[in-house]
Amino acid sequence: MHIFLVAPEEAKNFRHARAGDHLFCPFECDYCTFHRLKGRPPDMDNQTDKILMIYLRRANLDAFWSRATSTVDGLRRLFEQQVLIGEMFGFERFGAPGPYGRSYDSGIRTAIGVLYESRRPGRHEKVKKFSSCRKVRSLSTNMYNASAQGSSSNLVWRAEKNRYVATSCPSDSEWHFRFMMGFHSRVGERVKQDAAFTIELMLALQVMFEEEYQCALVGDTVQGRREVCENAVFFILSFCASLRGFEVPKIVLHELRRMIQLDEVNGVPPHLGIPMRGRFKQRVQETGSILCYSVATTASGLKPGLWVDRLLRCMAELGITAGWLFQKANREPKRMSDFGDRFYSSLLALQEKEPALFEPDTNILEDFGLARSARRGATTRATNAGVSPSDIEWQNRWNTGGSEFVRGPMRIRYAEQKQMMPTFLRFSSPL
Repeated sequence: MHIFLVAPEEAKNFRHARAGDHLFCPFECDYCTFHRLKGRPPDMDNQTDKILMIYLRRANLDAFWSRATSTVDGLRRLFEQQVLIGEMFGFERFGAPGPYGRSYDSGIRTAIGVLYESRRPGRHEKVKKFSSCRKVRSLSTNMYNASAQGSSSNLVWRAEKNRYVATSCPSDSEWHFRFMMGFHSRVGERVKQDAAFTIELMLALQVMFEEEYQCALVGDTVQGRREVCENAVFFILSFCASLRGFEVPKIVLHELRRMIQLDEVNGVPPHLGIPMRGRFKQRVQETGSILCYSVATTASGLKPGLWVDRLLRCMAELGITAGWLFQKANREPKRMSDFGDRFYSSLLALQEKEPALFEPDTNILEDFGLARSARRGATTRATNAGVSPSDIEWQNRWNTGGSEFVRGPMRIRYAEQKQMMPTFLRFSSPL
């Protein structure tokens, strides 16, 4: 049970307006806004109208609370002083704040959409979080920009590589900007992170996979062995190479076959190169290639080299030597979601077998994720093992400016990347 404590002075925040709020935030009352939206006054005997009025009040309050109380109080006092100055000299110090013209559009339609989404259930929580709700604003802005009205109202300034746009889009208005700030402040930012794998959990998984592999050997089914190896490689290789789950299916089989070295040669320790090709997060290129490395056996005893070699041998027995390492019967690449059932069933089986490996009350289906549990665990393990931050950043491809992308034929680039192998292996060796 989670208990949220709120300071007494903050308990009534966002529930009322403060003196002076309307002076520093564009404001149109609920009734006027309703009439502007529907062309008639609200019928308070109509349940839909009553609910809409509640949403309008909530939107205005969120816009007001985009500024702290101390800021509003300070501006209000300054406003009152300036009004007295105008009275002393005999002129109106400030112009009238309204009424707004018939064509005024504050962006209230989008705000109502944001508020409605905020009441709907999220994937992992009772209500959606801010990062999900704000997509409504992006939708409205993009649709406006794609419309004839948006195309005719935009003014664009270009300064070398920068692009500045002046727009009349309602969801970019001053009021809507204030609303989104206040809404964000009220609901906060909730981030769900995948729980990190511990090294003890990874070693226990490897033992479990070894038992399954030996059973598959007895059964003498190549496909059975292949399935065990695929599951083991997904877990162990993503941990040792600190890969995100959606990157693992991008490994290229025929390139990988040339990049696995399980014996020490000329002082180079056993290792495997991991060639990946496809679309990667936050990259402009339609497709790209990435090459990273892992030791064949880590200090704790994880054996990505052994499991990859086993998988390659199984696939060779089935006559598969090209394409993707993880491929369907039609040779198309698998997706991360294709590993979901085996991923969670393996963790659930391990939790039942060795519950001490997990934190109390761990919910496997909610706490762990295919995308980042392995990477978060590997990064934690590497940090505890004393791996330098620069080596961790290089392995995880953080702040590299795209330098991790392979240009040119992979076979040529593989030879060049060997010069960077010590950096990669410094990450995976102590895991």
